[in-house]
Amino acid sequence: MRTIPLYKESASTARANNELITFIQSNTANQSCAKDIEQAITDHWDGSRLSNGCALPLLEKYGEERFAFVLANTLQLKQHDGRFSKDNMDWAQAVQIEPTPREQPSERRYSWEIKSHPVKLDQFVEQARQEIEAISIREMPVYYEPVAYAMENDEMGPYWNSFHCNVDCAKELTEAIADHYDGYRLQAHAADAVLKKYGQERTLFVLANTIQLMRDDGRVSQANIQWADTIPLPQGTPDDDSNRRHFCIREHPGLFDLFVKITRKEIEEQSRLPLAEQLKRVMKEHTAPKHKEPKSRNQAR
Repeated sequence: MRTIPLYKESASTARANNELITFIQSNTANQSCAKDIEQAITDHWDGSRLSNGCALPLLEKYGEERFAFVLANTLQLKQHDGRFSKDNMDWAQAVQIEPTPREQPSERRYSWEIKSHPVKLDQFVEQARQEIEAISIREMPVYYEPVAYAMENDEMGPYWNSFHCNVDCAKELTEAIADHYDGYRLQAHAADAVLKKYGQERTLFVLANTIQLMRDDGRVSQANIQWADTIPLPQGTPDDDSNRRHFCIREHPGLFDLFVKITRKEIEEQSRLPLAEQLKRVMKEHTAPKHKEPKSRNQAR
């Protein structure tokens, strides 16, 4: 289903452009997506709530674009139903369904309207939005160059996008440490939720950045400092790019050091590969298909 293009034009446009097969295939996929969502809601409703994670398999099956398109279409068709939350309705209204604005929805849109109870569907949309947001966060590239390089190469957009994501990641790592420390010990898998949301590459980048900023603090172990030195970070010192201090984890150095040690061990045990090797693989898979070869610093200057 992910390989079928999402076709937004009308049937008349499809006929005029010899795209009727694409139109039919897209509509059929939309209908299938709507039915699968109805079935997922039925299967995962416990009488009062939907079970967690029920949206993710369908998101993976149909892809982010079609999945959001079908959900938003249904909420737009039910825009006067007060049982949908304002946040969900605002999100749906921001998704363009018709190629051009019109007063009445085109008839074909009703063929992939989700017929589930609005209260149940509202919970499903909330889950779906969270999963879609997590995908966009994980797919945002980590920007490894300092701000001066970004300015010289007209890359301030990617720099700031990555920066704000780093700040959010550092904040949630700080919260994860506090939430998993009971005053005596730090619970295992404290970083799992952050790793899932932000991805391994960004999470390790933020951890290593914090260690570099704290490397002169005697409460940070040499083992963690040596590990951080294997993680790619912007060239130069943190003073060369003071913005890096904004995505430093604000937690007691000793507790933070223990958090890094536990997280490193858990990640390595999952794949039985050294963490530095894992990160190289993640970076290669993450960036190779999406980015052209960056200019060297000598070329940039």
